[in-house]
Amino acid sequence: SSGINAEYGEDVLTMSVVKFKASDIGVLGRLTLFLLTTLRLVSVQYEEDETITMSNLTILNVVLKLMGNTHERTLTIYMLIIQVVCSGIGFLIRYQAVRLFYDE
Repeated sequence: SSGINAEYGEDVLTMSVVKFKASDIGVLGRLTLFLLTTLRLVSVQYEEDETITMSNLTILNVVLKLMGNTHERTLTIYMLIIQVVCSGIGFLIRYQAVRLFYDE
């Protein structure tokens, strides 16, 4: 479930989630779940019937996890800022790494 949540008001977005049985994931999945939970990048709820409800592994959900439920316009601004920062970092790495391969 995801999207606009009537409980929080119009255009307020909440994290989307996925449900699965704990027995359906292997050792690597358990390790990944532990790591993501420890880093607080996902929201996890353990239920009595061994069902795990976890937020989806998307950048949108990480932003919603860190910033809380937010208006769609605000989330779009956050995502654009992330895009600009990551692109800037990518260009810096690219133009600095070129010095390793070519003489000036």
